[in-house]
Amino acid sequence: MSGAIGSTRGSRWTSESTSSSDTDRAARAEPKPGKRQECGGEGMTTKDVLLVDDDASIREVIQLTLELVGGWHVHLAASGVEALEQVQERRPDAILLDMMMPGMDGATTLARLREAGGEKDVPVILLSAKLQQRRDDDQLDGLGVAGVIGKPFDPIALPGQIRTILGWAE
Repeated sequence: MSGAIGSTRGSRWTSESTSSSDTDRAARAEPKPGKRQECGGEGMTTKDVLLVDDDASIREVIQLTLELVGGWHVHLAASGVEALEQVQERRPDAILLDMMMPGMDGATTLARLREAGGEKDVPVILLSAKLQQRRDDDQLDGLGVAGVIGKPFDPIALPGQIRTILGWAE
């Protein structure tokens, strides 16, 4: 798979445990979203990313990649409505938003997120299968997206693409 990047200017999965001591140990070991974690003497901030995509297989691939390769916490939403609810529960460091979803599409979801007020400064990266065919770049510019990643994408390269678009250190 090859991915295209265009710049226009969840929940953690856990294994089941039968022992409360295992659960307690796992809870202590998991980094908290957005908190500074010490790793090998160097400080590292864990990022919280909200992924909004109606395709369950895409959500699974991106979640696994961003958690395992990127080291980030990924929260999932299968629709624009779910994304609006998720943002009310937690403020993500970034939002990955599919453009083509049934019901509320990506552009409408983004507009509603921006209207909500508190999420105007959260960077949004659009995921689009029709990157080459997009004719509404002015609409996207008006919504203030950080960038666009085309589908299909290279899952292993995805965290690096996101870091590049958002200017996040590795």
